[in-house]
Amino acid sequence: MTIRFLFGLLSAVLLGGCAGMSHHDSHPPIIFVHGNGDSAAVWYPMVWHFESNGWPRDRLFALDMPYPLARDDDRKPQEGRSSAEESRQNLASEVERVRKLAGAAKVVLVGLSTGGYYIRDYVRNSDAATTVSHAILGGAPNHGVWATDYLPDSIFNGTGPYLKALNSPKGLEALEISPGVRFMTLRSDRNDKYAQPDGRWIGQPKMATNVAFDGPALKGAENVVLPGRDHREIALATPRHYAARGPRPPRRAACRRGAASGEDPAALLPYVRSRYAAVEQI
Repeated sequence: MTIRFLFGLLSAVLLGGCAGMSHHDSHPPIIFVHGNGDSAAVWYPMVWHFESNGWPRDRLFALDMPYPLARDDDRKPQEGRSSAEESRQNLASEVERVRKLAGAAKVVLVGLSTGGYYIRDYVRNSDAATTVSHAILGGAPNHGVWATDYLPDSIFNGTGPYLKALNSPKGLEALEISPGVRFMTLRSDRNDKYAQPDGRWIGQPKMATNVAFDGPALKGAENVVLPGRDHREIALATPRHYAARGPRPPRRAACRRGAASGEDPAALLPYVRSRYAAVEQI
């Protein structure tokens, strides 16, 4: 169901204004970015679903990060692990490779978990408005897995230097997204183990994380809730996985972090939902 929703979402947002374009021009390249300790393989069912529904295979890419585990302390080398900066550079190189290969000015970035971190990092710290049109973040712990003095220099610490820099407000509206790229976050209502008020799921049962269920939401993005999904299901669950549950359409988050600005993705949400209903029949 999540795959169906994401396919419907991208179809609605990306293809809505493409009448009269060639097939390739109307289907921008998509780069799927995996999360911590994962590989490109986690995205293969998503790629197959997009291809089977008409998205050209040569416009679909899944990045394989070398040494995909984050460091305990992002500032210090750790064997077999990468810094956030190294991961950002890997993504930047992939964006340029895909743009040249596809002959496209801009790409769409879709990230799972920490893949969303590196997407935000790339967009924030480069001229990404000229290379990225949309960024969709599934289950990215944007305000941390915890926000305490535990592992203070981990990229998962909401009070640490990495996330404080990513979340530093922009513009008069104090947005948490970068201008020129349209952002959407996808999150669970309360079932993401990395957006919980206590640390039991990260081996710290007595620790208050200071993170809320809406931790993945960003001020200025279109923030969508997928009820009942866990951390990985938010972006990766296959349609068959939820066949027994019956359809449960997404709902827009009533989020304290605010609504979108500029080009308002909220205006597209009724169309997204109609496309979601349509692809439920696929």
